[in-house]
Amino acid sequence: MDKQIDFSAVPLVAAGRARGGRATQQDELVCLHDPAADAWLLVLADGMGGDGAGELAAAGVIQVARQLWEQGGWRGQPGALFLETLCQEAHAELRRRGQGLAGGEPHSTVVALLLRGDRACWAHVGDSRLYHFQGRRCLGCTEDHSLAQLKVRRGELSADRLATDPDQHRLLRGLGGPQPPLVDHGGAMLRPGQTFALCSDGVWEHLTARELGRLSRRRDQRAALHQALGLAVERGGRDGDNVALIFARVARTGGMRRSAGRLWAALSGAAAGRRGDATPERPRRELRQEQWRHMTSGHHMKDRGRRLGQALRLAPLLAVLGVAGCAQFNALKAKVGASRPSVVVTPPATAPAGTATTQEPSFTSIVDELQLGHYAEGESALRQYLKQHPGDRPAQAMLRQLTADPRQMLGAPSGTYVVQAGDSYSSLAARYLGDPGLFLILARYNGSTNPSVLRLGETVRLPLSAKRLSLAPGTAASAAVPVAAPVAESAAVKARRLQKESLTLLGQGHKNQALARLDQALQVDPQLEPAGTGAAALRRQLLATYHQRAIVLYRDQHLDQAIALWDRVLAIDPHYEPAVIYRARALDLKARLKQF
Repeated sequence: MDKQIDFSAVPLVAAGRARGGRATQQDELVCLHDPAADAWLLVLADGMGGDGAGELAAAGVIQVARQLWEQGGWRGQPGALFLETLCQEAHAELRRRGQGLAGGEPHSTVVALLLRGDRACWAHVGDSRLYHFQGRRCLGCTEDHSLAQLKVRRGELSADRLATDPDQHRLLRGLGGPQPPLVDHGGAMLRPGQTFALCSDGVWEHLTARELGRLSRRRDQRAALHQALGLAVERGGRDGDNVALIFARVARTGGMRRSAGRLWAALSGAAAGRRGDATPERPRRELRQEQWRHMTSGHHMKDRGRRLGQALRLAPLLAVLGVAGCAQFNALKAKVGASRPSVVVTPPATAPAGTATTQEPSFTSIVDELQLGHYAEGESALRQYLKQHPGDRPAQAMLRQLTADPRQMLGAPSGTYVVQAGDSYSSLAARYLGDPGLFLILARYNGSTNPSVLRLGETVRLPLSAKRLSLAPGTAASAAVPVAAPVAESAAVKARRLQKESLTLLGQGHKNQALARLDQALQVDPQLEPAGTGAAALRRQLLATYHQRAIVLYRDQHLDQAIALWDRVLAIDPHYEPAVIYRARALDLKARLKQF
């Protein structure tokens, strides 16, 4: 057994791999970090194929990940779309590499995690896994694309026997095959205290989710990773597989810890530069390796203390420059930074006494929570948000909608209205209350616990008279005015009106609501022509959203629903190529599943 572990790290992330009982290493990983964009890309690949094809395959996946990251396309793309591109490009790369091999075919699994701002999204193909933890609780785990996992789905095999089943290594999906892979996607909002573990089958076959969760929470990530990989190699024995593992931690203090990590890197680089270590002639990789040895080996602790003392003496100056926003500090960051993400070790950062340790939610994310009916959570988040932004009038108005008596605000007398295709609480509020942002008070007026749900044919109450509300606290409302009675309109007129409302919402910065409104318009008239500035671009984003939802449904084997959603995409745009391809795959998989 080979217990030698290759380590790498970026702030809040630790990664490593070992050969285990194998003669060659077919597991590869990469951890990329862009401090300016507050983004991480973590990718792990487990290669397969004889005559060296496995190593070639895993290396090809990582090469594509690096190239796409450096090209920066992820900055302007939805996370799921970027990861889909990564997987498909990696598959194409393995196909190209296979053409030049005399023996062996390069195949690989892949699991990738993109952390950006307050959101996480992930994708995987094969049996390399991602675990998502909140404290001690496992929030979820990706599902293997193996014959053994299919047996678990059918009830033919218990989940606790999956790791030892003979069919575990018989994969149903992978990169490098004759057909483009079907990629599974997932995502979540990031919360303080969450951790992630990405690993190859050589790890999860020998460590339980509970063990991985416990180790992922440890403050010393490198020590935790060393223990986890050591256990996997030991339990795998002489015939054990390669092992690869990445631990990632969500910052407990939001951007503060990430800023501390960047400051530490800058200070360490500045101290090293003052010692004369960072000479232009020495390769950057060699310098990183030397910095790693100096910061981890016991006999260099004295030197590390000297460097830390130098760094702390520089800290007051850099702090002043940072607060003032001086160009000198930006120049320093540019000097110690790199065009490619650097490999550094970040010491644990602690928040100052009395500093809040929760991430500040954005107003858009709060509105999203309220639209789903999370009233208690939304009220708490709004109050927290208003402590930081006391003059934010839209937030004040939303809080009043959430806490005021709907009958007092809108009036007790009401009439009934039968919900038509394309209606929502936002559209009804826009039509009868004069403001789509009043969706929440109208939903509460009707006793709704989920404002995002309004069913066709449902009867709702509309106030017969409503006040033109001045929703900012401390201001009085004007006199009541009659509410217009519903006016019958044709499907074409209604679709155009909804599209116009979507562009208005987009112009106000409410992108999610704009997409929802355009969704309603296209439900009424799928052939609606884009009209207005930004209409075509908003439609493309909506189609991409439909496609991503369908992929998730496909992953969960809700094939009929996925096919129906792709049918909807093609009704709007018959030439939308991703929907054409994936719909055909869904129909093919549906036929194959009937044969089992």
